[in-house]
Amino acid sequence: MIMEYMIMHWETTEELEALIKRDLDFGNNLPNDVGSALEILRYEKIGRWTANNWEWAEDPAYDREALKLAEGGRDRRKQDALYVRIGSDGQVASTPAVISEFEVTTELERTSRYIQFAEALMTTEERYVFDKDRFSKIMAALRLLFSSEVGPAPLVP
Repeated sequence: MIMEYMIMHWETTEELEALIKRDLDFGNNLPNDVGSALEILRYEKIGRWTANNWEWAEDPAYDREALKLAEGGRDRRKQDALYVRIGSDGQVASTPAVISEFEVTTELERTSRYIQFAEALMTTEERYVFDKDRFSKIMAALRLLFSSEVGPAPLVP
């Protein structure tokens, strides 16, 4: 979700205009889904690795799509495309045959965009284009979330 925000993929002029409008509407802020994805990464994934035992005082109000992505549905689907999954009863739960050609094509296109994005970060060539403002917003948010001053403040022992 974070990568897709920075890459800014669009198919039509209308989609591009909607992306630009969304950025203008949010100004210096991140969209809720992207902000939630960053907080889930920081507090739910990495925060739980580094803390011995903690609980939230109140459940965070994360974006529903960010939570769904964090629960790993997309990753399980990609694994299903590569492996035979065995259920808890020892029976075959899924085989790669259940993955559609459309899903494969969609993921390959997404992967290609990710590769181009990584290459763009490692070069100064102008042929690589990504939204530097969005990248800067994400990097600033990551620095804030992972700074020692902020730490896991919302957590209670």
